[in-house]
Amino acid sequence: MEQKELRQMLEAVAAGDMDVERAVLCLKEAPFEDLGFAKPDYHRSVRQGVAEIIYGEGKMPEQIKRMVDCKMKLNT
Repeated sequence: MEQKELRQMLEAVAAGDMDVERAVLCLKEAPFEDLGFAKPDYHRSVRQGVAEIIYGEGKMPEQIKRMVDCKMKLNT
């Protein structure tokens, strides 16, 4: 989750457009996801100011696509 996305989520909660339970769930699930072949760190940009990268060596194109798709799913 990028800092911009975190701010948007907090603003949505403050405006009443997102309930607190949904926000808590997003925060709880957002940091990491175990995909079996990788465990992407989605909160790296919040903690360190730089986004997570995908190290593709040894991964199939379908696995890389799945990692990108998971990141995109968290942003919706």
